[in-house]
Amino acid sequence: MEWMSFLSSTIWGKCEQKCTSLSFLLLNLLEETLPESYEDLVHYEKIVSLAKSFEVELETMGLVNNVYGKVLTPYVKDIEDHIAQKQRTNLLAKAREILIGDYLSSIVVEDETEKCSLDNILSQNDENVSLNPPSRRTTKRNGKNEINANVCDFFVLPTMRVSVCATKIVELVHDTMAEATKCTSAARAGVLYGTCRDILELFRILTPVVNRVDLEIPKVAMQLHNDCLYISQHCLTMAHIYRRNFPRSLSDRIVTVDQVPLLRDLGDKVFRDQVRQKKRQIEETFSSSNYYELESEAEDVLEMLQSSTKECLKIIKDVSSQWNVLPVEAFDSALKTLKTEVLRLVIEVLTLQNQNFRPTSDLQILQLRSLLKDVLTETTAADNENAEKVKQIISILTPTLTGSILKDEIAYGNLSNLTESEQKGLCSFLFSN
Repeated sequence: MEWMSFLSSTIWGKCEQKCTSLSFLLLNLLEETLPESYEDLVHYEKIVSLAKSFEVELETMGLVNNVYGKVLTPYVKDIEDHIAQKQRTNLLAKAREILIGDYLSSIVVEDETEKCSLDNILSQNDENVSLNPPSRRTTKRNGKNEINANVCDFFVLPTMRVSVCATKIVELVHDTMAEATKCTSAARAGVLYGTCRDILELFRILTPVVNRVDLEIPKVAMQLHNDCLYISQHCLTMAHIYRRNFPRSLSDRIVTVDQVPLLRDLGDKVFRDQVRQKKRQIEETFSSSNYYELESEAEDVLEMLQSSTKECLKIIKDVSSQWNVLPVEAFDSALKTLKTEVLRLVIEVLTLQNQNFRPTSDLQILQLRSLLKDVLTETTAADNENAEKVKQIISILTPTLTGSILKDEIAYGNLSNLTESEQKGLCSFLFSN
């Protein structure tokens, strides 16, 4: 008996004695052959049966006793939990592989083809939809339907270009949620649900870090904005799609909408930083010209203003070809901000109270008028207030303009969109006296 006890401790040992422990070697074998999905568990049953039989035989021989205990039977007893943990590890590894891979490849997405589409959800789950809104494509006749139409529009994914990486992450999360709904074990379903949330968090944390160099490219930066919007749009409805098929003990705790503000905050930050950077570049373009030099001649002022506006408009043109990955509304908003800034700076130059344009000929007045008209044409869709100011300035720039006529124009309210300070500055700019 002592010999058998010694043999048990030497050969069977404890799991902590890893390299020399038979139990560890067998456990390692069980872990390596563990199926990656619940569907394959049926093929694993033979291995489970052999492991149990082997341990029973060892116990009969006295090689498994109360001191060392069984290790294979408890492991296979919780086989579903082990499969869930293995799935979790593999899924997170797959998500990481996607996130550190190619981020430059992109694809156009549309609402109609996405799982988050409200129409798709309604068609799949008509009886369980609490909103039961009318189709957003139907003409609305009363206030109540118009409110529901706005609710529908909130769930519409705008057409835009996103990274292939983002689409793979969304697909992976959807597939994992679908897998979780097939689980008979609430614990396993909970592990897969938690894995989905971790994948979303991995995207938020890893993407800006891994792609920090590529994100210096305006197009790629705005693509990240789109990715955040795209994934957040799926998070709006994802829990609703799968919740009712989860085990009852979990169904009330399945939530993805809390990920929406986190993702959108990241996207909005990238968007604002890009617009702020280009806006600063436009400001620096104007500030580099010495408009405050009192000895500047009219030709110099015209040349500086023309050069500054031309360079700023080129910045807008270049960036528009980079930002065209954005949804239409976001794209228009970004360009409007830059165009408004150009008009603001032009007005600022024209209303500098310590700067005299001092035109020496009617031609220079006409040149200034032509320049402002060109700027106005190139900055369509800019802020209406600044555009109206430029229009009013253009309207008074005639070859016959004198200080007295300008005074009358102001009195008649033809420069009413300009503030009193701007009116004084314009007078000082055009006429030294």
